[in-house]
Amino acid sequence: MTKLLMIDPKERLGARDTIGYPSIKGHPFFDNVQFDTLHNSTPPQIQTYIGDPDKTDAIWERHPNMQPGLGPAEMSRILKMQIEDGSHEESDPEPDADDPDDDLSISSESSCLPPSGNIGDMSDEECSRLLDLQRQNNEFH
Repeated sequence: MTKLLMIDPKERLGARDTIGYPSIKGHPFFDNVQFDTLHNSTPPQIQTYIGDPDKTDAIWERHPNMQPGLGPAEMSRILKMQIEDGSHEESDPEPDADDPDDDLSISSESSCLPPSGNIGDMSDEECSRLLDLQRQNNEFH
């Protein structure tokens, strides 16, 4: 379906309809929907999910003070998690402990992030060094 999630409300599908939203109702996505009797239909059942109440979610264990939303602190946490959860290519599953240049091992013990956890606090030299490593070792760089 196009034009339904436009940022400008005036550009959204149905915005220029005067009565009853015929442009939305006529869209192929809604071919099987009977709008005239929709209010009489039974909504689909939603399965209730009940997790093990004695088991703490691993994410909450790792980040007990996590807050909803995507503010700067949350974005920094997500980026840090992505960096720390990085992995090696299958050809090199274990880093060579004797190789000082092998900085691909990213874990909570040896993170390339500064202590603040904010990538913006990283020095230009450190950013350049990490980008060079990524350029050399990441096929998707």
